[in-house]
Amino acid sequence: MKTDDLIKAIAQDAEMQPVPMARRLYWAAAGSFVLAALALITTIGVRPDIWAAFHTWRFNVKLLSAATLLTGAWAAARQLSRPESDALSSLLIIALPLPVLVVAAVAELLSTEAATWGARTIGTQAKVCSLAIMGLSFAPLVLLLTAMRAGAHVRQRWREPW
Repeated sequence: MKTDDLIKAIAQDAEMQPVPMARRLYWAAAGSFVLAALALITTIGVRPDIWAAFHTWRFNVKLLSAATLLTGAWAAARQLSRPESDALSSLLIIALPLPVLVVAAVAELLSTEAATWGARTIGTQAKVCSLAIMGLSFAPLVLLLTAMRAGAHVRQRWREPW
């Protein structure tokens, strides 16, 4: 091999930039949302009174709870995808939404009669909901783990800039 050919080969290798982890996670999250929404619509369906439910505080608190959990999990996943991350601080990030959930649960319990607390805590469709949540979470789990695995390079020279 001639020196000029070697220099060209090295220059071509330097041009190949790995996809940043943040971009991988964003695309995986977007794909996860689409797949989970399609699976929900095709299997369970959307409740017929969805627009009316948006105007009730209980439904909005459920959305707020889900959003805070998603935000905490997203921040922890981003942090844990870095090689120098600290697991304890990631655990604290995940715990941040817990006060919001506690306030929501207390508000729900205070707004209802004590005799209905058991049914409200577990719900009437607990088995169906548990199975549906696990089933609808499968595609997002695979996409996000694949994105994180693709970003976990063994060779130090391929480490991505954060």
